[in-house]
Amino acid sequence: MLRKFENTLINKGMLSKNQRIILGVSGGVDSMCMLDLFMSIKDRWKLEIYVVHINHKLRGISADADADIVKRYCQIHNISFILEEIDVEDMAKRHKKSFEEMAREIRYQVFNKYKKELCADKIAVAHNQNDQAETVIMRFLRGSGIDGLAGMEHIRADGVIRPLLSFSREEIENYANDKYIEIGVDETNTDIKYTRNRIRYKLIPSIQNDFNANIIKVVATKSEEYRQDSDYINVKFNEIWDNAPIVVDKYNKNVYGNKNAYGSKLEVSNNKENMDTHRYYLSLDFINNLHSSMQTRFIRKIIEQNGNGLKNIGSASIFEVKSIINDMRHGAVKYISGLQFEIVYDDLCWKRSDLKIYNNHELNQNLQSDKSVCNDENKKHSNLKVNKITTDKFTSWLAENKNNKYNECIDMDRISGELYVRFRKSGDMFSPLGMNGEKKLKDFFIDEKVPKDLRDNIPLVCDDKGIIWVVGYRLSNRVKRTNNTKNIVILAWK
Repeated sequence: MLRKFENTLINKGMLSKNQRIILGVSGGVDSMCMLDLFMSIKDRWKLEIYVVHINHKLRGISADADADIVKRYCQIHNISFILEEIDVEDMAKRHKKSFEEMAREIRYQVFNKYKKELCADKIAVAHNQNDQAETVIMRFLRGSGIDGLAGMEHIRADGVIRPLLSFSREEIENYANDKYIEIGVDETNTDIKYTRNRIRYKLIPSIQNDFNANIIKVVATKSEEYRQDSDYINVKFNEIWDNAPIVVDKYNKNVYGNKNAYGSKLEVSNNKENMDTHRYYLSLDFINNLHSSMQTRFIRKIIEQNGNGLKNIGSASIFEVKSIINDMRHGAVKYISGLQFEIVYDDLCWKRSDLKIYNNHELNQNLQSDKSVCNDENKKHSNLKVNKITTDKFTSWLAENKNNKYNECIDMDRISGELYVRFRKSGDMFSPLGMNGEKKLKDFFIDEKVPKDLRDNIPLVCDDKGIIWVVGYRLSNRVKRTNNTKNIVILAWK
């Protein structure tokens, strides 16, 4: 196994001699074997090794015992040992994430912190061939594409290496037994409330018994093939992306050019005043001439670079954007991950969509006439158009717009403070028209049967007291027009 380990490091280009490396060691059989293997080549490769152990504070005495096992091995072999104790469960609750997700984030944050502090060259983690198969199966069940089915990489761009990825769990356990390596046992690894453990202990054994006894090796091997295909496709995509004629603020007086102006990921702030206000344009002819696969990657790249990220962005959301691209209908709009995609004449346009539109002072100043408040240069592209309407014109307006879910009338005097557009956030409440009391926005979406991956993309018109209109769905009772309304305002989402 040692020879195979060294050959893997050499053939995959994972490590060179005279390097400084951080090992993430949990105390389990995989990471303890990895530690022992590195110890076996330490002097010959002239490596400087630092072991980092993270106690997740979940298993009490058992977790402390794992830390002691790792520490004891490091003391015997004169290796630098670093212990971090972090209450992952508490952090997961505060950040509204699963324990698994939070633990993974924290692990790599800690590893990277010490990589920087110690000027280390690499970070080694102990994922094995079985872990790879479980990951690929889990991603397949969640609907991942070829990039996801490529599985975990032997070498990541950020310096993380996985030297045991080609080793089966059986090989690793046999090595540990032969070398009498002391290991810890994490009882949560057998808890089937976790998806990975259900795949490990229920799904895979069933496949092995009834369909293919070598399923682990088959899936791991196929993931390598998918990785090669994915890498090739990404090379071709990057060539297209780098040469895409993206234009910034095309219809403004200042045209900033294309790729140089677009460049790297723009800084996104939760502060409404500091949002990116540029609009980006790409020829429909250019994007429609791309293969459908490349269109999908293009949209995902835009979301990753300028939106709120790709988490929870499923194929349904991507299809929504592709549909308006293929239809090429001027004015068609879709919302995904904090971005608005719109067909503007012969271009696909995208921009941040959670921007402040105007404040209450502007509202009171501008609604003295029938003109839209969005006529000035900076706001002419705003989606929310606001008009004051007289009583004699309101009856005909109502008849024309009775079934238009993107036009609403409200009582101007019930608007409080600033008026702006944003997307949903945790804990949102509002009073849906026609209902008594407040309702969680999440429950409202469930009742309206709004798909999960579309809920983050629905614009919310808000004032200082909260949501006044879930665009396309429902107005708030708080601003509804009554018989006592003196000033009627029309909200139109264009």
